[in-house]
Amino acid sequence: MTSQRWLTDADFAPESKAKSIWWHILIVIVPDQIRFKNNGSLYITGSSMGMPKNNDKDVLLATILACSVGTITGVLFQIPNEQIIFAADSFNKSRTEDAVIAFTWDHFLNNPSQPNWLIRFPMVKASLRALDTITDFVNTNLPHLGCQLDYYIVAGASKRGWTTWLVGAVDPVRVKAIVPIVLDAINFVPVMHHAYRSYGGWSFALVDYIESLDMRITSRFDDPNMILLQEYIDPYYYRDRLTMPKLVVNAVLDEFQQPDDTHYWWKDMPEPKHFLIVPNAEHTQITGVMMVVPSIAAFALATFLNKPVPTFTWDLDVDNGKIVATVENNESIHEVNVWWAYSCGVNSWDNNRTRRDFRIAHKDNPCYCGIGADNYCANLASLWDKRSLQPTIVDGKRTYTVSYEDFDPPSTNPQRWLAFMIDFKFDNPYGLFGDVKDGINKIIQNKIGKNPDVYFGGLPEDLGGYFEFTSIDLLLY
Repeated sequence: MTSQRWLTDADFAPESKAKSIWWHILIVIVPDQIRFKNNGSLYITGSSMGMPKNNDKDVLLATILACSVGTITGVLFQIPNEQIIFAADSFNKSRTEDAVIAFTWDHFLNNPSQPNWLIRFPMVKASLRALDTITDFVNTNLPHLGCQLDYYIVAGASKRGWTTWLVGAVDPVRVKAIVPIVLDAINFVPVMHHAYRSYGGWSFALVDYIESLDMRITSRFDDPNMILLQEYIDPYYYRDRLTMPKLVVNAVLDEFQQPDDTHYWWKDMPEPKHFLIVPNAEHTQITGVMMVVPSIAAFALATFLNKPVPTFTWDLDVDNGKIVATVENNESIHEVNVWWAYSCGVNSWDNNRTRRDFRIAHKDNPCYCGIGADNYCANLASLWDKRSLQPTIVDGKRTYTVSYEDFDPPSTNPQRWLAFMIDFKFDNPYGLFGDVKDGINKIIQNKIGKNPDVYFGGLPEDLGGYFEFTSIDLLLY
C-alpha cells in the first residue's frame, strides 16, 4: 500500500532508505468463520522497509484475534517508514523509531510554523489509508463474503499505540473502539517531569531524546513551543473526540513509562474507558501475551456485539494508603487479585539516594537489585507478586479494600516505594472462540500426536477470553 508523500525528496539524503513516498506491507487476515460482516480490525506495527518474516509475531497474534472474534483483520507494517537520513542532519545518521521522532520534534521546536514535519501526522494518515484499503480490497477481491467494513477497532503498541489514540481522534465515526498498548504517557510533559523526579534523571530508554546526545528534547519540555507541539500530537489534547470505548493496556515494568502515569490524564478522559496493566511485563509485552490477547479479544467481541463491558469503580485514599474498589452485584467475577511490588534502585551520584523505580532493568553498578549483564541491572527485586482478594458487602455492593499495611516492607531496605493494584477478571458470556478453540486443539493434536515425547494438555482455559481490567496503581511516597 502506498499511503502518501511526506515532505519532499529534497528533505532526504540520497542514501536514505526511506524517502518522501511512504509505502507499507498490509496483510489482510480473513478467518474461515466471519462473525461480523460490517466490522473489521486493524493492528498497526513497525519494522524496516521490507517484507515481514513468515512467522512474524504481530501477524500470528492478529490471526489469533481475527479467528477468536470472527472479524477480518489487517496488519499494517512500516509505521513509520524508517531508516531515514535527513538532508539537514549534520550527523548524517540513519534514523529509526525514536531517533526519527526526536529529529522531527527538534525541527518543529525550532520551526513552529512547519507542523508538517511532525512524523506523527503521516503515521496517523497511513493508518487511516489502511482502513480505506482494507475496505476496498474486501469489496473488490472478496465480494462473495458479503462484507461491508464500515467500522473498525484499531490497536497498536508503543509509537503505534500513540498513533492508535490519534486515529480514533481523527475518525471517531469509523473507529468504533481503540486499544493503545504500552502508551499511556499522554499529557506527556507533566508525565516526563514525573519520571525525572522519580528516577533523579532520565530513563536509558529515552536515549534518543536526551540532551547530551544530538537531540536536546529532554531539556526542552518547558519550551513554549512544546505546548504547541502537544496541541498538535498529544492525544490528551484531543480527548473530547475520544468518546469511543477505550482499552488502555500497559506494563508495570515498562522502561519508557511508569505504572502511575495515568494520574495525569485518566480523570479527564471521557468514558467508556478501561485499563489493563500487565504484571511482570515490560515494554515488549513478551511475558504479557497470554493476559493481553484474550482481554483484547473479549473487549473487541463485546464492542462489535454492542454488549456491555463489565465495570468497577475505585477510589485512591492517598492519605491513608488504600484502594477501595466496588463492583455491582450483577457482574459475574471469575477472580480478584491484589498485585504488589517494591521499587529498587540507588543513585550512586546522589549520596546513594533510593530511587522510585519499577523498570525491568536499569543501569545501576553495582547491581543491588538483581543480576548485572551487558551494562544493565535486571531489576529482579521489583517483580510483582499477587494474592486473592475476597469482598465485603457494603450497601448491597461487593467492595474490595487493600491497604499499604497489608504488606511487609523488605527487611534489607524498608525505604523502598510500594506499588499495588487490584486486578479483576470477569467472566465473558459472549462466546469467544467457540468452535475455533476446538479447531485449534485438533490442529495441535494432529501436529504433535505422533511424537511420543510430547504430551498435549489442551489450551489453557484463560484462552476463552475473560474481561480483565485493573485499577489505577497506587504508589506510596
